[in-house]
Amino acid sequence: MRRAVVAKNFPILAYAHQIQRALERGDRVSVNHRIAALLGCYFDVLFAINRMPHPGEKRLVRIAEVRCSRLPPGMKRQVDALLDAVSIPGAEVLRQIDLLVGSLEIVLREEALL
Repeated sequence: MRRAVVAKNFPILAYAHQIQRALERGDRVSVNHRIAALLGCYFDVLFAINRMPHPGEKRLVRIAEVRCSRLPPGMKRQVDALLDAVSIPGAEVLRQIDLLVGSLEIVLREEALL
């Protein structure tokens, strides 16, 4: 089951390209929408890594910190930095996405899920 969740949700790098395009055209609504989708996939994968049912949409960072034994290093800081970067759209958003997804990819490789 967790392999299926990872296979379905980890190709989130496509979101980075969509977000980059939205940034280029100045479409802040689209940027917000794609980042919300990216974070949704991120947490789906994170809970699958930890063999946890998804707890719902609220307080995901806190729930992950308390209940997940396998977290990417700096997960909370990276999520916060991405959300902060969204308020001033630009290249920083893409850099934060790379950091967030890259650290999750490391955990997936350590768990032999990639």
